Amino acid sequence: MKRVAPEITIVLGDPEVSHETTDQRIIALADYVVTGWGDTTFPKLCSKILTGPKPLMKIHGGEQPHMEQIALPYAYYSAQDIAQRTVYVEASRGCPFRCEFCLSALDKTAWPFPLDDLLRELDALHARGARVFKFVDRTFNLNINNTLSILQCFLDKLDEFPADPVFANFELVPDHLPDALKDILRKFLPGVLQFEIGIQSFNPEVRARISRKQNNE
Repeated sequence: MKRVAPEITIVLGDPEVSHETTDQRIIALADYVVTGWGDTTFPKLCSKILTGPKPLMKIHGGEQPHMEQIALPYAYYSAQDIAQRTVYVEASRGCPFRCEFCLSALDKTAWPFPLDDLLRELDALHARGARVFKFVDRTFNLNINNTLSILQCFLDKLDEFPADPVFANFELVPDHLPDALKDILRKFLPGVLQFEIGIQSFNPEVRARISRKQNNE
């Protein structure tokens, strides 16, 4: 990109560059790097790049705002996005597990978005025609109360519009399926929900090596 348009400014971010900022060649080629959360740090950096003075430091540590301070972005989905693409949403960020092989293990925990705000956004997306929802949460069923509320939201939509069903995809923790969750899942028609369930290992020695706790019972 720099060879074609050397005048452009390249800013890198996300976990793949947040934790190794010295040896990766891609970082050497970029102008700036935002490590960690970019919700507030990235727009501040963009403002300085566009209006000046341009920052002298290359690495900018991401500031983690409170979840209530993050404006949910779903209104920016266009009519074409909703009609032709999968709608990605997130009910929480982070992961409580410490798997040695995963960058998500560097998070301290998982943080949920305000539930009422999220449910309003889901209602708005559904009213605009969204029918396929993919949740990017690493552990959707970590907070069971929030999980039940979101599933009930989709169940209400199915009851109200039986001829125009929704489809939702979630990533679940396999050893955290209480009866309340199982009960509400039984109310959905086949083919409406899709789960991604990652079982790292049933071998206790392997789990100890990768620092992953799991209740096999």
